[in-house]
Amino acid sequence: MADRAAPRDAPRLRRAAGSRWRVLRLAAGFALLALGVVGLFLPVLQGVLLILAGLAVLQRDIPWAGRLIGWVKRRFRRKAAVDDG
Repeated sequence: MADRAAPRDAPRLRRAAGSRWRVLRLAAGFALLALGVVGLFLPVLQGVLLILAGLAVLQRDIPWAGRLIGWVKRRFRRKAAVDDG
């Protein structure tokens, strides 16, 4: 009997495991963002790098984080092209 129930429950178990990873990614991303904001005011922490790392972690689950990372990439590509040319 248990063998028959396992395939039926497999998608639900995968979703549960996926949601745990999502919660972990969200917690880690927001923690990095918070540390980054604190790092903007403290000379010991690299605030901008922590903010970018937090956005990179969050971009998979939160659309605005992905858009912001895309904006930063476009902005620095344009700046690099101007500096080279």
